[in-house]
Amino acid sequence: FKEADRVCVVTHVLAEMLKEMGVAEERLFVTPNGVHPDAYTNPDPVGARKTLGLESVKGAVLGFVGFYRRWHRLDLVVDGLAARELREAHLVLIGEGPAEEELRLQAKKRGVAERVHFVGPRAHSEIPGLLPAFDIGLVPAINPYASPLKLHEYMAAGLPSVAPDQPNLREVLTSGEQALLFKPGDGDGLCAALATLVADADLRSRMGERSRETLVERDLTWRGNARRVLAAVEGLV
Repeated sequence: FKEADRVCVVTHVLAEMLKEMGVAEERLFVTPNGVHPDAYTNPDPVGARKTLGLESVKGAVLGFVGFYRRWHRLDLVVDGLAARELREAHLVLIGEGPAEEELRLQAKKRGVAERVHFVGPRAHSEIPGLLPAFDIGLVPAINPYASPLKLHEYMAAGLPSVAPDQPNLREVLTSGEQALLFKPGDGDGLCAALATLVADADLRSRMGERSRETLVERDLTWRGNARRVLAAVEGLV
């Protein structure tokens, strides 16, 4: 890193970490991860739910996409489903991971197993067509320096998100605009944010629209990323 002419990082938090390691500030530039927004222009919620086997689901769908480990804190969401405010909500997990067995046992113990749906991994090319099945996109936990791909995909799909209130996510999100943010690791805070969105379809719609607008306004796309990288290395070759 110290010898590189340019170092591209996905968050300003990560840039600060590399500066502390000795990378010169003028060699660093930041561009978050992105998405191909054109893939999300024809949402079909009914078709998406049918594909995922959710035709009979009546309540709000809380969705997560990815490989899930214990540190993703999906256990907080499972606990939240037992709350009165979320008694009709469903959790849908697209993906797989070592936390699955624990989550299944927890859901059974909490009496919410019938509302936790493990739909298995899907090809990434299928994700734009499946996200319209969700009402809310979940990022229950993330490391302090990442730029989560799933977050950009939720935004492209016009979904509001619930995510931890930490600096790397605040580089993209403003609580109350595109997402509701909660104190990291705070199960009650997560549950309260979910309950607010579950109870207010108009709020979900407004925040989902703002998510998509933010993505477009800030060009949080792979093409935008390519343009920024090319601009950063211009004159070096």
